Amino acid sequence: VLQTPILLHEGINLIYDGDSTKAKRYFTEGLKYDPDNQKLKTVLNNAKKGEQLKEKGNELLKANKFK
Repeated sequence: VLQTPILLHEGINLIYDGDSTKAKRYFTEGLKYDPDNQKLKTVLNNAKKGEQLKEKGNELLKANKFK
C-alpha cells in the first residue's frame, strides 16, 4: 500500500518534533491501510510507551521526587 510508508515517515518526523499525539494518529491511519505492518505497530507502541514515560517523569518532577 503506497500511503503506508508516507504515513510511517511523517509520523516518525512528528515524534522527533515532539508531537507524539499527532504521530500516533498517522500510525493508526497507516494500520487501517495495512493492518499487518509490523513497523507501524512497533512505532505506535513505542510512541505510546514514550508518552507514558513522559507523563510519569512530569509527575515526579511536580512532586519533587526525582534524583
